[in-house]
Amino acid sequence: ATFLATMSHEIRTPLNAMLGLTTSLLDEIRSGSHWRLLETIRDAGDSLLRLLNDVLDFSKLDAGRMTFEDTVFSPTALTRNVAGILNARAKAKSISLFVLTGPGLPSGVLGDPGRIEQVLINLISNAVKFTAHGHVTIQTALAATSPGAVTIIWRVSDTGIGIPSNRLGNLFCEFMQADNSITRRFGGTGLGLAISKRLIDQMNGSIDVESTADVGTTFTVRLTLPLASESPADVKVNDDGDDVAARFEAFTAQIGRKLRILFVEDNPTNQFVATQLLKGFNVHLDMAGNGLEALDSVTRFTHDLICMDMRMPEMDGLEATRQIRRMGGRMARIPIIALTANAFKDDIDACMESGMNRFVAKPVRRDVLLGAMLAELSTSMTNEVDPDLIPVVPPALDLPAFDELIDMIGEDGVMEMVEIFETETRRRLSRLAAGDQDATTMSREMHTLKGAAGTVAAPCLAALGRTLERSLADGTAPSEKDLKAIEAGLDAFLAAVASKAGNRAEVA
Repeated sequence: ATFLATMSHEIRTPLNAMLGLTTSLLDEIRSGSHWRLLETIRDAGDSLLRLLNDVLDFSKLDAGRMTFEDTVFSPTALTRNVAGILNARAKAKSISLFVLTGPGLPSGVLGDPGRIEQVLINLISNAVKFTAHGHVTIQTALAATSPGAVTIIWRVSDTGIGIPSNRLGNLFCEFMQADNSITRRFGGTGLGLAISKRLIDQMNGSIDVESTADVGTTFTVRLTLPLASESPADVKVNDDGDDVAARFEAFTAQIGRKLRILFVEDNPTNQFVATQLLKGFNVHLDMAGNGLEALDSVTRFTHDLICMDMRMPEMDGLEATRQIRRMGGRMARIPIIALTANAFKDDIDACMESGMNRFVAKPVRRDVLLGAMLAELSTSMTNEVDPDLIPVVPPALDLPAFDELIDMIGEDGVMEMVEIFETETRRRLSRLAAGDQDATTMSREMHTLKGAAGTVAAPCLAALGRTLERSLADGTAPSEKDLKAIEAGLDAFLAAVASKAGNRAEVA
């Protein structure tokens, strides 16, 4: 396990550069043959990263070093989130991805949603990979209840190549696949199912498979989980990196000056990647090659945040962080984000114990880095900006959800739905502007707007409706400014739909 952790660090360093720079180029090149080549490079890098993570997970399970969280989560939201992640991959193969939710599922249970997602992503990815035509179905259902606990099943079914009955017994063994020819035809190491089985076993659950060659395969995951006494936090499906970037830009605009960030990294390529990831933002980036240089930099300049690598020559990031914290004053509070390829929980704990605030794993994604920076800065810079005023503006159109609607009811049906939504929303605005409705009626109008906007994939309008519904519950009627915001949100939604329709027409 130690050997693999060390090798992971060495492999992730060039991988970080490859994925980071490819992402930067994709941001600049939006179409054409070069864009397709870059997208292929990025996909290959993602595949390599998944392979690396599989090897590390297997080594941790083998060494008994895998830890599990006890977090409140919604089984329904978790399933939808996983489906959202893999929907694009299914659509690329013209495969339908269906999500079925059974009745009676609890709103919150206790468990490790990250590990359950990992298992489901592996199962659904395999289903998509081994299905040439047809569909993949993800079903979540309540199997049993007991005092304080529920048994939930997740069932992933496909119409793919299937597995011969004499091969099913070896399916969950490491480095094994149903047929050696599968490795040649589809690739893969055979680790994914072995890891999934071990994860579910360690959560005291079960994973079973039924399959018929040339008909399809069904995997069933069964877990008994305690009921949560509180509601889970909202789960955001398909977090949009552009939205995170917009929020970061809005934050720096409120600050009214350039943020000064110290990036401590000994690898010149990773330093270059950092400059590319933060290019275009109102940020001044100082570079340090090791912990000693970082200590010198913090005594000469006033930084707003430090990104600190963990392993560096002369002085590593852990010791540098400890010495910065000992300086006291501002240095005791400055946000320090660990950026490291080290993958074990012990490494994360070491970063936190040294005084770091947050951990971001390499290869670093721009939206993940910006999100971590924004979270720490909005907490630490309360003297310069009110974090409650940082605009978190959802997009006018949720593109993945809109594409899903088109897949389900067709483009003509969706456009008809949009027309009805526009008509009803404008009528609703007219009624509200008249000012002759009581609070109950206005609240019902906002509730209907919120639901309808969610249906047509207009998250910005849904958020406006939700906010005004809450305000009405507190006794505050919508103002003229509020109604104009809804009208502007509707216009932005319609413009985004028109742009989407135009792009589809060009492709056709």
